[in-house]
Amino acid sequence: MALNLFDILANWENIGFFHIALPFLLIFTLVFAVLQKTKILGTDSKNFNAIVGLIIAALAVRNQDIVFIMQRFLP
Repeated sequence: MALNLFDILANWENIGFFHIALPFLLIFTLVFAVLQKTKILGTDSKNFNAIVGLIIAALAVRNQDIVFIMQRFLP
């Protein structure tokens, strides 16, 4: 039984993967970029910036109101 990429993506969409993953990636990327650019946590703090970005993105995705606003605002 061969699965193609379209079927896999359709299954992920049916279970709601993209409603969580895409806002998470967007928030993580923005927070990480801002922390890297401003160097708030120091000059060699890439790992700390990544951890802070992961935590903030996870907290934001957990709040369904933020995810709903992003889904309505971004398209």
